[in-house]
Amino acid sequence: MSYPRTIKSLLIVVVVICLFILSRVVFASQWVRVYGSENWSGEAQTVQKTSDGGYVLAGWGPVIKLDRDYQIQWKTGFAGKTIEQTSDGGYILGGNVLVTPNGQSMAFPAFPQPLQNGILMSKLDESGALE
Repeated sequence: MSYPRTIKSLLIVVVVICLFILSRVVFASQWVRVYGSENWSGEAQTVQKTSDGGYVLAGWGPVIKLDRDYQIQWKTGFAGKTIEQTSDGGYILGGNVLVTPNGQSMAFPAFPQPLQNGILMSKLDESGALE
């Protein structure tokens, strides 16, 4: 009667070892990067692979350019919902902006006037500077 108990125990040990190895393989291949600080935060809405093997992120926060090792190369002081790399190595950034009835743009609704959404389109050079 101890033979089936030994097989059950051995089977449990084998299953636990397999689960341990599987969890190490699965979790070892995953990673997370957080970009931000107490001075800036945001939400990436677009991630595009760039011609140099890196990535550019755009959304509610600064546009961020990463190298192929996911290190920040540069970040801008403005945001946009979408971004695409252009043939000259720069970027075209699209989004929206709040505007007052007299055409003043604002980043945040600070004025009591009625606001309208406007379309924002910006061209950045390869280093993130506004052209």
